[in-house]
Amino acid sequence: MIIALLPMLLLLSVLNILKWDPAIALFCAIVSALIIYARYLNWKEIIGNLAAGTMEGVVSLFNTAVIVGFGALVMKLPAFQESFQAIAHSGLSPLMVTAIAVGALVFISGSGSGALSIAMPLIVSMFPAAVVDQGALHRVATMACMSPRHLTD
Repeated sequence: MIIALLPMLLLLSVLNILKWDPAIALFCAIVSALIIYARYLNWKEIIGNLAAGTMEGVVSLFNTAVIVGFGALVMKLPAFQESFQAIAHSGLSPLMVTAIAVGALVFISGSGSGALSIAMPLIVSMFPAAVVDQGALHRVATMACMSPRHLTD
C-alpha cells in the first residue's frame, strides 16, 4: 500500500526539496493525510478530540500565565531582590549565580520556563557578554531550570 506513505513522502519533499518551514511542511502532510484517508476517518470523533485538545491547551496556557505572573510578583518583592543581590555579590562565578538564581525561582514559581523568563533579563543585564560567555550562561540556566523541577514532582 504505497498510498499509506504519501503523506510522509509529501512531508519529506516539502521540507527537503522545497525548503519550506517545517510547520508548513507538517501542515501539508496532515492535510494530505486527511484527504487520502477521509473515507476511513470518524469525523465526529476527530472533532471531539480537537475540542478536548483545545480545552487542554487553554488550561495549560492559563496555568502557565498564572505561574509566570506569580513568579514576576515574587521577583518584585524586596526580600527576593535582597536575596538575589546577596547571591550576585557573593563572589561566586556568574555561572554559579545563574544556576542558584534560576533554581530558586523554579522552586518559588514551580515553572522552569517561568523562572527563565523572569531571571534571564536580570542575569543578562548583570553579566554581559564581556563578563561571561552568553552561550554557557544560557546552557547553565536551562539545566538549572530543569533539575529542581524534577525534585518537586
